[in-house]
Amino acid sequence: MSFDRFPDELLLAILRYLPAVDLAGGVQTANRRLNRLANDPKTWHLHCVTGFAYWNDSERALLRTAAINRSYNQPWKGIWLRRKRSDLVCAGHFEQILVSKVHRNYHMSTICSLQLDAKDFLHRQYRAADFQAFRELEAGDRGKPPPATAVTDCLARRYYANMAIGSINRSLAVEEWLCVRRQANQYTRLDRALAAFDMFSLIDVGADIENVAKILDRLAYSFVNEHRIQFPSMTVREKSYKLVGWLRKNNLVGMQNANERYRYIRNCLIGQALTDHPEHPSLPLISSAIFVCIAQRIGLLAYCVAIPGHVHATVVGMPGLSVDGRPLEAPAEGARQMPQQLPDNNSRIYFDPYRDSNELSLQQLRQGLDELAWNMAAPVQAGTVHGAVQVVDFVPAGADQPDHESASEASDDGTEDEGAETEDAATGEPTSIPVVSMVSNRDAFLMPTPTRAIVLRLTLNIEASWAFAMQVDPERSRLVKQLHRNIPVIRYTDPAQADTRHRCGSDGDPHADMEKMTYASAWAAMLMRATTSPEWEPYMDRLLSRFAHEFNEDAWIVEKYLLPIHDKYISDSVAANPQGRHALGQPIPIPFGDPAGRQRANAWTHVRNLLQMVYNVDRRPPLVSRRYTQDICERVRYKVGQVIRHSRFGFIGIIDGWTPEDPADLHGTVPMANDEAAPAPAPGHAANEGAAYGNDNGHAYGNAASPPANVRKSAFYSVMRTGTERRVVAQHNIEIVTDPRQIPPELMFLAGKHFKRFDYATCTFVSNLTEFFPDD
Repeated sequence: MSFDRFPDELLLAILRYLPAVDLAGGVQTANRRLNRLANDPKTWHLHCVTGFAYWNDSERALLRTAAINRSYNQPWKGIWLRRKRSDLVCAGHFEQILVSKVHRNYHMSTICSLQLDAKDFLHRQYRAADFQAFRELEAGDRGKPPPATAVTDCLARRYYANMAIGSINRSLAVEEWLCVRRQANQYTRLDRALAAFDMFSLIDVGADIENVAKILDRLAYSFVNEHRIQFPSMTVREKSYKLVGWLRKNNLVGMQNANERYRYIRNCLIGQALTDHPEHPSLPLISSAIFVCIAQRIGLLAYCVAIPGHVHATVVGMPGLSVDGRPLEAPAEGARQMPQQLPDNNSRIYFDPYRDSNELSLQQLRQGLDELAWNMAAPVQAGTVHGAVQVVDFVPAGADQPDHESASEASDDGTEDEGAETEDAATGEPTSIPVVSMVSNRDAFLMPTPTRAIVLRLTLNIEASWAFAMQVDPERSRLVKQLHRNIPVIRYTDPAQADTRHRCGSDGDPHADMEKMTYASAWAAMLMRATTSPEWEPYMDRLLSRFAHEFNEDAWIVEKYLLPIHDKYISDSVAANPQGRHALGQPIPIPFGDPAGRQRANAWTHVRNLLQMVYNVDRRPPLVSRRYTQDICERVRYKVGQVIRHSRFGFIGIIDGWTPEDPADLHGTVPMANDEAAPAPAPGHAANEGAAYGNDNGHAYGNAASPPANVRKSAFYSVMRTGTERRVVAQHNIEIVTDPRQIPPELMFLAGKHFKRFDYATCTFVSNLTEFFPDD
C-alpha cells in the first residue's frame, strides 16, 4: 500500500507517538505532506501538556482555554520551542554550577530568573537516579541496565536543583506578597497570600500557590455537590452553618492533641493543612481562612476577623438583607457611614471553625474582648487598625492554652496601622491616612480584617513557633523531636523508589526548614508594612542578615524586588528631612539620613553594598591547598570525602576541608566549643577545637607564634554536618565511619553541596572540591 494512500488521521496518530525533538527536526523535512502534518497545532498542544508541567500565567490561561473549548489555534509549536530553548539555557548554566564554584551564584541567578520556565528542567535534575543504582553498578551488576536518569554526580545535581527550585518558589511568594502590598486595604487573595508561606519549604508539587487554589476549588465543588438539592434555596445563615459543619465533619479544620501540637510550625501553613491526611491540623487563623476561602467560592461574603488572641470568621448578608434573607431597616438619615457600635440585627454572623460549628453572638465576642482588659473608653486614634485604640492592659492566655494565640499577635493587631492605610496611586506604597468614620474600640476588632493584616498575624505565629522551639525545656527532648519532625511535612514521590514518603522538608533537615520559615516571616513582615512604619527597618535588617548568611542564591530576588523599595525608602527619608527628624525639639538622625556614614558603620545594612559583597565572593577564585611536602602528607592523615564521627561529641560529619596547622585557614567554619562535662584531654591535645595548640586545662597558649617545643602541631579539618554550620575538628578527635547505614539521610542530601556522589564500597563521598583540594 502506498504511503500517499494513508489517511491524515492515521498519520497524525502515528506522529503523536514520536518524540517532540524528532518531530521538530527530521520528520517535517521529509516531504510537504509530513511537514504539514508535523506542524499540526493539536499535536504540539499535546507535547506541551505532556512535556511540561509548569507554565506562566498567560500560557496557563491558553492551556485552560484549549482544554475547555477544545480549540488548538494557538502557536503551540512556537511555545514548545521556546520552552525547549529555555531548557537548553538552563542546562548550560547548570553544568557550570556543577563544575566550578566561581560564578556559581551568577549561573544560579540566570536559571532562577526564568522562574517557571526553568522548573521542569530542574525537577528532572532533582530526580536524578538514586544511590542504589550506583551501588549496583559499582558492585559489577551489569545484568540490569542503569536508570535513564543515572548520572555520575547525582548528589550535586539534586542539591543545586533543590536550591534553584527553592529560590524560584520564594520569588513567586514574594511576587504574591507584593500584589497584596499594592492592594493595601483589600480582602482579596487571602488563599494565595497564605499559601505563599508554603512556597518557602516546598520542593515538589503539592502545596504550592496554584495547587492550594485548586484544592479549595475542589472542596467548594464537593460541598455544593453534596447539598445540590437544597443549596439554591438555602439562606446565608444556613449555608454558613452547613459549611462549617461539613468542614469539621471532614476534619479539614481544627487540631487534635492541641496541648502538644499547637506550636508546631507546620500548623501555620495552609497548604500543609489541606494536603496532610487525615488530620489536617491548623491554627485558628488557618482554620478560619480555609472556611472563608471556601465560603467565598460558594458565593458568601465571608472574611477573617482578627480578634486579639484568636482569629474568627464572619459571614455578612447580601446588601440590604440579613443573613436570613429578610430586608434590613434603612439607617437613619444623617447617620455616620459606620456606626459607633455594630448593629445586632442579623446582618452578620460569626464562627470559630477551629473549635466548633456553633454560631457566636456579638454579645459573646464583646464579652471576650472585655475579659482581655482592653481600654474601652479611650478616644479613637487615627491611623490604628480599624480605628481601634492602643492597648492599656492586655493579659494574654497562657502558652499552654492552645485555644488562644500568642500575646504578641494580639498586641500587633491592636497597634499596627493596617486598617488605616491606603496606597499611593503612583507607587503602590501603603500610606497612612486618618480614619474618618469608625466604630467603637471594642467593635473595631469585630470588623473584617484586610489580607495584609492576616499575613502579618501569621508571621507572628511563625515567630512564636520558632521561639517556642528554641525555648523548650531540655527535659522535653521528645517534644522537641516531635516538633522538628513536623516542620513541615512535604508529600512527594521519588521515582527511584516509586512510593510516597513523608519528609521534614525540601532537604529533609528540620533545622534548615525552620530557617526557611523564619526567612519567610521576615520577607512577609517587611513587605506587609509601610516603609514609614518604625518596624519596617528592623525587619529589613533581619531579612538581609538571613539572606547574607543562609540564602545567597536569592541575590536576584533581593535585587529585583527589595532594592527598588529600599532605594525609595532612602530617597524619601533624605528628601523629607535632610537635617534629621526632631524629637522633643532635639534633632536626631533619620534612618539612612547620612547614607555614606551609615554604609561605613554597617556596610551590610545597605542593600546595594550587601549585593556587591555577595557578587564579589561569587567571583573570588578558590584558595588551593596541596599536599606538596612529605610533612603535610604525614600530618594530614584524612582526606576530603571521608565520613567521620567526633570522638567526644558523637556527631557524624563529612570532611570537606583541612589545614596542616592553623584552623583559622578554614574559612566559613565555626570552632567547636569546649565540653565542660568532658574529661580533660591529654597533654598536648587541643581541647578547644578552635585553638591550634592546647594545654592540660583546655586553654589556648595565647597568640604565640609557635607552640611549646614539646607540642607537635595538629592538623585540623572542616566537617559538614546537619543542623549547623561547618565545624573545625582536631585530628585526634576523628573516628572514621565505615558503615553507610550510620550516615543520616539529611546529611546524605546536604553532601551534594561539596560532593558528586556516594561510594558505598568505600563509604566515602566523591569530592567536587578539586578546585580547593586537587590532591584529594
